[in-house]
Amino acid sequence: MNGILNGDELPPQVIKSRSIARPSSARPAPPKIKKQQEELEDQMARIGSGKQVASVIVDDGKDQDDEDDTFVVEDTHAIQNDLDVAPAGEVAEDDGEHGGLVRKILETKKGLEGGGNQEARPKQERQAPIISDAARRKERELAQKEMEKLRTSIQTLTRSANPLGKIMDYIQEDMDSMQKELDVWRRENKEHEIALRREESVTESEIAPLKSQLDELDTEITEMVDRISTVKCNILRNDEKIQKMLSSVSLTR
Repeated sequence: MNGILNGDELPPQVIKSRSIARPSSARPAPPKIKKQQEELEDQMARIGSGKQVASVIVDDGKDQDDEDDTFVVEDTHAIQNDLDVAPAGEVAEDDGEHGGLVRKILETKKGLEGGGNQEARPKQERQAPIISDAARRKERELAQKEMEKLRTSIQTLTRSANPLGKIMDYIQEDMDSMQKELDVWRRENKEHEIALRREESVTESEIAPLKSQLDELDTEITEMVDRISTVKCNILRNDEKIQKMLSSVSLTR
């Protein structure tokens, strides 16, 4: 038909776009993207008729300005899906069931209809993800605090370990010097012990005669004490005799 279609053969989106009149001086209308629900209805209509809808340029006898102002933008994504799934003039039918494209359209429609049902869910089900997110954030904060404490402890341990490592580096030298000093003191102690024994032997040899003299003096002192005691006893007995003699003389008078 030389690329010219009658009004009855035009697709519904073309008729809809032509129903709105625009002044010739106005700017070209922006592209119109069909809504998803209208796209589903159009696809259902195309599948039922077994025809493919493509972008159509209609020559209706108007001026060039009107042709520039009136145009149709087809959603190429939906048409490309139709071309990929079902070729022109063919409708897949399998034992009375819908084809793959029909099932896809129905699933999409159910998904759109099911979106409104989410608002009717119980409030607890909607709040459950929020509560779980809050719990996860709290656990994450606790884990971060524990990690900070662990990091601080490790840093403190590292700062304490550095001086300890330096001490361990010099401890071998200190141990060697202390061992040498200990050996010196041990030798000196042994020398002093030998000198002490030598002096003790010399002293013993020197005081041995003095000890013998002391023993002799002790013996003499003891003998003298015994003699003094004997003499004292004799004196007391003599005094007693004298007293008796004097008393007898006085009685005789």
